[in-house]
Amino acid sequence: MDSCNYDRGGGPITSVAPKHQDCHLHPARIRYTHHMSGDDLRELRGLTSGAGGFRGVMMIRDPLDMIISSYVYHHRGAEADTELGVNMTEMSPEVGIPEMADRMYAVLSPMVDAYKVMKPDMMAARFEDFTRSSKSFNRTVEEIVRFLFRDEITEKQRQAILDDAVNEDLNRADSDGYAFRALSNPRAPPDGVNSVNHSNDDAEMMDMRRYLPLVKPHIYADILKLRNELGYKELG
Repeated sequence: MDSCNYDRGGGPITSVAPKHQDCHLHPARIRYTHHMSGDDLRELRGLTSGAGGFRGVMMIRDPLDMIISSYVYHHRGAEADTELGVNMTEMSPEVGIPEMADRMYAVLSPMVDAYKVMKPDMMAARFEDFTRSSKSFNRTVEEIVRFLFRDEITEKQRQAILDDAVNEDLNRADSDGYAFRALSNPRAPPDGVNSVNHSNDDAEMMDMRRYLPLVKPHIYADILKLRNELGYKELG
C-alpha cells in the first residue's frame, strides 16, 4: 500500500519498510515519522480536518530508559555518525550517561508535547507493553489494529496483520535479536537500518541505571517531570 515518510534521513521503522517517499512531496494516505511534536499533530489536524481527520499511533517509552538505551546502543559503535552517537564510543558511563541525557532532551520534550495533545486522533503504545512478553505484545498490536482500522477491515484481514506482526516481537527473536528469522516461516531479511540489531542486553541496561544520578540536576529534574507527564510511576 502506498505510504510516505516525513523523515527523509531516517531508515525503515519496521522490518518491512515503507517506501522512502517524502510526505511533503508525496502525501500518501499512510504516513510514518520517527519523531513527532505537538505542533506536528496540530498541523496534521488542520490539513486533514476537511477530509474526515486522521488516526495514528505514537510510541512512548520511559525517558530514563531511553537515555540508558541510547547510550548503550551508541557506545558500542552503532550509528556513530548521528547527532546522538557522535563520540559516544569514547565516553565512559560516568561521562556518557549525563551527556546522552543532554542530547536526548531534544527528543524527549517533543514526544511528551505530542502525547499531551494526541487525543482523540492518536493512541499511545508503550514500548514496555511491546517488550514485556509475547502475550503483552500480541495484546498491544491488537489494540493498535482495532484503533486504526475499527470496522473498516474484515476479521480475516485483521488476523493476517496480527499474524505478520509477530515478526517484530523481540521475545520471539533468535540469539542475534531477530524475530523475523526465528519463526517457523521466516521472513526475508529486511533492508536498511533494521538489518542492524537494535536491542540491548537487559543486565547492562540495569547496570547503567546507577549512573543516572550523575545527570545535571536541572536536566534530571526536567526529565523526571516529563516522565511523570507520560504516566510513569514515580521512582521508589
